[in-house]
Amino acid sequence: MTIDLNDDDLRGLSAAEREALLQAAEDDADGDIAEAFGKTAGTAAEAPAPAAPGGDEAETDAEEDAAAAAAAATAATAAPAAPALAPAAEPAPAPAPEAPEEPAPTAPRATPDDIEDQRKALNAREDESLQKLMDGEITPEEHGKVKAEVRAGLDKLLLAEATDRAAAEADMRVMVRQYATDRASTAKDAKAAGLDYSPTSDAGKEFDGLVAMFSKELLGRGIADTPGNLANSKEALRQAHQVMLMRHGKAASAAPAAPAAAPVPAKGPRPPVNRSELPTTLANTPAAADASVAGNKFAHLDAIENPAELERALARLTPAEQEEYLGA
Repeated sequence: MTIDLNDDDLRGLSAAEREALLQAAEDDADGDIAEAFGKTAGTAAEAPAPAAPGGDEAETDAEEDAAAAAAAATAATAAPAAPALAPAAEPAPAPAPEAPEEPAPTAPRATPDDIEDQRKALNAREDESLQKLMDGEITPEEHGKVKAEVRAGLDKLLLAEATDRAAAEADMRVMVRQYATDRASTAKDAKAAGLDYSPTSDAGKEFDGLVAMFSKELLGRGIADTPGNLANSKEALRQAHQVMLMRHGKAASAAPAAPAAAPVPAKGPRPPVNRSELPTTLANTPAAADASVAGNKFAHLDAIENPAELERALARLTPAEQEEYLGA
């Protein structure tokens, strides 16, 4: 018995499976293949040849091959293809830790701590040499050599003092400029709240008085201004601005956000503070004298040699005047 298989019946099968199925369809003696594909088996045009010895085993193998091919065809058409597994997402790399911010290095002092002792020793050496010259123990040439060495040593100490003084004045100018910027920023916040902190206004004078008061209090607690860190002045400005807002009934939200609180030493008994020994801060400044010379409105500032006095005078200028003077 033979059956006819079309392309639809063979779709999805491999070449080996097609060949096995076609072979089995030609030898479909019991009609299993025809039944599986819904076909009607017909009689072959020629009678089958007599079965050779061992024909039963061959027929059994052919039937098993046909059944296997049919099952493979059914599975290929019925079973959907398994979806491919998506590759596992790789975990995102952890962000690299940020390097800690290092403080700016501080230049070492050129002036030795025992500069006065060195001066005394050098002067004493010259006096001793002069006495030996008068007693005839050394020649004038030997005394001149000692005197030259002493003068060179004293000049070296003077140069060290001048170097440190110039560095301190440069630091002071930077600190004054930074304080002026901080005060101008606070004045801007005050203006938004309806207060005028210009130095000549009543509110400005009241504000500066509060700043000086809070600055002294902070100094008593050991909080001072240093180059690059105006801890005293910044906190004094903040506290004074808060008090001004409360005194004048302004919204507290207009005040700038409070910075991180400076470390406060533990409370306990402490000796009374000697105000004369406290360092001068940019915020602790009285009013500057209003002196002027024709042609130079900052002549009174140029005549000030003491850095602390210059600091106090600059603090009383308006932000525009400070910028004009410091940028000159």
